[in-house]
Amino acid sequence: MQKTMEAINIDNFKDTINVRFEQIRLCPRCNVSTNNDEKVALYIPTVHPLVKVYLVCFCTHCESLYFGEYYCQNTTGDNIFANAPVCTYPSPHELKDFSENIQTLSPKFVEIYNQSLESENIGLSEISGMGYRKALEFLIKDYAISLKNNESDKISKMLLSQVIDEFIDNKRIKTLAKASAWIGNDETHYQRKHENYDVNHLKSFIQATVSTIDSDLEVIKAEKLLNNQQKNN
Repeated sequence: MQKTMEAINIDNFKDTINVRFEQIRLCPRCNVSTNNDEKVALYIPTVHPLVKVYLVCFCTHCESLYFGEYYCQNTTGDNIFANAPVCTYPSPHELKDFSENIQTLSPKFVEIYNQSLESENIGLSEISGMGYRKALEFLIKDYAISLKNNESDKISKMLLSQVIDEFIDNKRIKTLAKASAWIGNDETHYQRKHENYDVNHLKSFIQATVSTIDSDLEVIKAEKLLNNQQKNN
């Protein structure tokens, strides 16, 4: 849907022109359909064929401001025209999708991981690593508890390294989890022990851990099916 607004010259607030533009459909902050509540339009005067126009909008869903940037055809009259925005701010970032197995096993892991991803996406790289390390702990402890439910209280109170050593029997998961924990610990400490590894390696190891746990959960389902079939024969 198109709309016309009065845009203010950033060099002279008394100077305005009418701009017709395509409205933003989704709020880039919450990814929910916007209510098209544009508060103010600003434009940058130029002698070039294109004029930059910025819209300041308000989303009633997340109660936040967001911004749209447009390139408009420069005309000699009091009207300029734009199509869809070239970009919106803050830049939207997709969250990481996890399988139903992982979401059911450890919803807290999914929540913490995606919060860490969001912090990394907006440039908070110094704290995102700590978040990934926390997410890993929830994933491994929830996985261990799913295998040893009668030990849930003990597992929840143990150090992550102890849980990995004592309760994770799958060698591939144990290896990946331990490597992830080592790098994750570096993200929380003053001095790094593994200088050649960073948050990208941590994310890669966590993703491999997730995939292996997901496969292991599918194997458990398959074994349950076979066992039930044998009982019925």
